[in-house]
Amino acid sequence: MKSTKLVATLLLFLCSLSFIGWSKQTDDLPTETKDILTQGQWKVNYYFADQDRTSQLSDYNFQFNPNGTLSCTHNASFCTGTWKVIRNVNGFDLLEMNVGQTNSDLQQLNLTWKITDKNFQLLNMQGQAQSQYQLRIAKN
Repeated sequence: MKSTKLVATLLLFLCSLSFIGWSKQTDDLPTETKDILTQGQWKVNYYFADQDRTSQLSDYNFQFNPNGTLSCTHNASFCTGTWKVIRNVNGFDLLEMNVGQTNSDLQQLNLTWKITDKNFQLLNMQGQAQSQYQLRIAKN
């Protein structure tokens, strides 16, 4: 009888833990790509398009604004553009960037990028149509 009561109490305890969860609460942390991008400035950490082209873009700072605009600075120059994140049918987030047509270095980023990995400090992306293109941006 005691063992039955103990087993029932133990099962009830374990069931209640499944509702509470073991992980730390992260309600205040952004988990969506949009939220991550709009917190802080970003730099190109790695860019590959047929060859390593990181040095062409590594000195640019990018600011993704919540209203879908972006700004980039490079030394004394300034540019603006647009961005948005959509989710494709396979559940991947896609970052669409348009940083204008005036700067040939930045034009390389005017693609739809499939986000392959993300955290609060780093986003890894692959060109949606050009899978050999790789882009990694890091929090500044």
